[in-house]
Amino acid sequence: MANEQNLVPNDKRTPSERRANARKAGIASGKSRRNRKTLKEELLLILESGDYQKKMCTALVKGALKAAATGDVKAFNAIRDTIGENVKDQHAAEYDKRRLDIELLKVEAQLPDKESDAELNDGFLEALNAQAGDVWADGDDHVVE
Repeated sequence: MANEQNLVPNDKRTPSERRANARKAGIASGKSRRNRKTLKEELLLILESGDYQKKMCTALVKGALKAAATGDVKAFNAIRDTIGENVKDQHAAEYDKRRLDIELLKVEAQLPDKESDAELNDGFLEALNAQAGDVWADGDDHVVE
């Protein structure tokens, strides 16, 4: 590992060195907290302004375009996917459509022919539909017990 010889474990440091390092860490932590608080306050001000969505979208688009122009592949891919030019997604959609068409053909092949349907029709569905029409025409709610 790089700089491994420069690392000194805390148990090999003197108490004053540990105290000095802890003080530096505390100062850095405070600075980081103050920066986060400032950022939060600024974001809240922007969000409260009401026009933030347009500004943020514009800034994001400009940033993504700039990043893509400098060679950032992730930014390029995000732009391409957003405008619907992802070839992989187009191929996947076409594949799914064709797969569903094949499944539909399989199901239709398993259905009996229309000629054999006529032989199987015993008039039950027509009688049921006529009875339902009579019941609904009455206007009363009929409950079958």
